[in-house]
Amino acid sequence: MKAGAWDAMRDLTKDPATIARRPNVGRRVRVIAGRMLGAEGQVTWHGRDRFARTRYMDSMQSHLANVQGLWGFRVRIQPDAGEPFFIGAEKVCVL
Repeated sequence: MKAGAWDAMRDLTKDPATIARRPNVGRRVRVIAGRMLGAEGQVTWHGRDRFARTRYMDSMQSHLANVQGLWGFRVRIQPDAGEPFFIGAEKVCVL
């Protein structure tokens, strides 16, 4: 892999827009896909999905997934009213 691609990736990890889209703990999110569509709440857990299909990613794809915190990750959402639930991080957007 060329060094230029890794340099671009390093810049992406410091990009404020990328950091703002990551559904970290404490962020308020809305579900944009799946059975809980439209639900809003606060993220109380953000971690790796043990059953994600990330097995065939190369090193660049894996690093990009880790930076974004979406593909291959799950979040636990505590809605304003109701029981907390887990959902894939790619199915939520940060408000």
